[in-house]
Amino acid sequence: MIGSVASAFAFSTVLPIRTRQPFGRGALTALPVVGVALGAVAAAGAWLASHAFGAGPLTGMAVVAILLLATRGLHVDGFADTVDGLGCYGPPERALAVMRDGPAGPFGVAAIVVAIVVQGLTFSMLGPVAIVVAVVAGRVAVVAACRRGVPAAPGGTLAALVAGTQPVWVAAAWAAALAAGSALATDRPWQGPVAVVVALAITAVLVAHCVRRFGGITGDVLGACVELTTTVAALGLAVR
Repeated sequence: MIGSVASAFAFSTVLPIRTRQPFGRGALTALPVVGVALGAVAAAGAWLASHAFGAGPLTGMAVVAILLLATRGLHVDGFADTVDGLGCYGPPERALAVMRDGPAGPFGVAAIVVAIVVQGLTFSMLGPVAIVVAVVAGRVAVVAACRRGVPAAPGGTLAALVAGTQPVWVAAAWAAALAAGSALATDRPWQGPVAVVVALAITAVLVAHCVRRFGGITGDVLGACVELTTTVAALGLAVR
């Protein structure tokens, strides 16, 4: 378990952690733990920014910047590539080639801009617990996306290591724990669980569509799961 957590941190953050255990099934199961740590750092950054700039968009953008720096922009890059792949015509092979092409296309750039702006504005409206919940939700969505029965797209590397490796009960357990914790995220105990469930459901639709379009999931799709779920969960938690 320690090796799995270390591998999860080494792969998905900038922390210089050395581990002999490669990123795989165990590390993916532990990914929400990384989300808790990232969320806590982001919440601390929001607290500092609010004291420096007051409540407002700058506080939310500070949270986004912290998350981007802490993860090397890994997930937002995957989000852009996934949107580019879904936005192109042709067979699955062409869509996958577009995703692996490197530079983000117009669809991908637009998706990044929208995600960053929405996250920045909503994070400025959230308290510390809600920020942690939104960040963790993105990592729980990745566990759910790699549940049994979900294949990897042809030619994938990361997805080939983790697709279909997570028992359904593991994904369900993480989702249940997240929903329970999210009850403390706002003044209305029902709002957090509803926001989390809606965000995970929307991402599940995205994963199902990607499986149909690409023949399976890729590492980019997993990055898209993180960004989409985090954004939708943050929006749901910010509803007044």
